[in-house]
Amino acid sequence: MKQPSRRNRNIGTAKQGHGQSNRMVIPEDYYKDRSYKQKFGKHVKVQQKIRDKTYTIVVEETRNTCIHACTVEDILLLLTFLPEKDLEGLNLIFLRQPKRKEELMSPVWGRYGWFPIYGDGITLEALDYTKKLYMPKQQTVERKKEFLRLQKDGHRYEEQKRYFVAEPRPANVRHGQLFRTFLHEIGHHVDWMNQVERPIELLVDWEEREKQGMDEDLAWHSYAQESDAIYAAYKQKSMKAKEDFAHRYAEELAQKLKQQDLIPFPRRLSATFMNQWNLRIEDFELSS
Repeated sequence: MKQPSRRNRNIGTAKQGHGQSNRMVIPEDYYKDRSYKQKFGKHVKVQQKIRDKTYTIVVEETRNTCIHACTVEDILLLLTFLPEKDLEGLNLIFLRQPKRKEELMSPVWGRYGWFPIYGDGITLEALDYTKKLYMPKQQTVERKKEFLRLQKDGHRYEEQKRYFVAEPRPANVRHGQLFRTFLHEIGHHVDWMNQVERPIELLVDWEEREKQGMDEDLAWHSYAQESDAIYAAYKQKSMKAKEDFAHRYAEELAQKLKQQDLIPFPRRLSATFMNQWNLRIEDFELSS
């Protein structure tokens, strides 16, 4: 028998919606065709040709406590050392200034993804140097590996009660982003091209299927089914498998470039290049 005086146990809980209206999330504009990761704020665009291919580098303005550790000239030089085949289909490098909420909820050194108009691109994010780097003491196997990578980049962590804490230094951030993160994201691009783009390119085009006597609708339908199957197989690949490939690619390529004495190289930030492209020095150097 129902007891009207009995309190609903869901009152004041998330199950009834409590706290959902003020839940901290990164805002997305669902009426636009792009994510916050693909939007350009106030920026300067640099276009340079390397081996008969033009790359676009978008440099977003930074806050006064943030800088881009990697310079445009750093990236352009590194691109000249990389295998030409591995860069096929890659068109954009985005030096991005994340919003404060994004730094808190989705901090990354870099990411690989698709951009409207440009196609495939790599993002390297500016860092706020007033904030420390934290690594929890309780670590998974993968997090332990990342912790070791960060230490190899030069970050010096001090042990505290629940965390290892380090003061970020531009030179250490640059070393990690340029010679590790950037190569890691190139690895994701190579994996995508090998698993999806190139297999789809090898399919018999639907127009060719029509020429071979196939019905127009059937030709398109069969081509779409085969290309969708290739994409679906890639989507089913685990995140760990994708990350393992990218880590392995970056480590092997970095080792090869080191053996050739191509990396590491000193930071490149010339006044002539900066003036040529109207780049701001405060986006790359911390004010004293």
